Amino acid sequence: MNYLVFCIDNEGAQALRDEHLAGHLQHVEAVMDQLVLAGPCPGKDPGDPTQGSLLIFEADSEDEALSLFKRDPYFSAGVWKSWDVRAFLPVAGQMVGGKTW
Repeated sequence: MNYLVFCIDNEGAQALRDEHLAGHLQHVEAVMDQLVLAGPCPGKDPGDPTQGSLLIFEADSEDEALSLFKRDPYFSAGVWKSWDVRAFLPVAGQMVGGKTW
């Protein structure tokens, strides 16, 4: 099952992102076999700081996905002020090769 984690950054999170980037990238590489997709959500205008993140994990349960997420150094550093975890079923689009029906 896939689990989508949508995160919203804390105020001033860009400095924390910069400080913990190396550890964050090491974590991403360590969980790559369970990471379907991940990336930052930039601001609306060029030059705006990142405002959040989107991660999609392949996991056996929501608890497992949340555990993978919470081991990220960005989590312990307080980059994200909030996050939402949801089961996610991809059924259409480029990543699934078109449509599944």
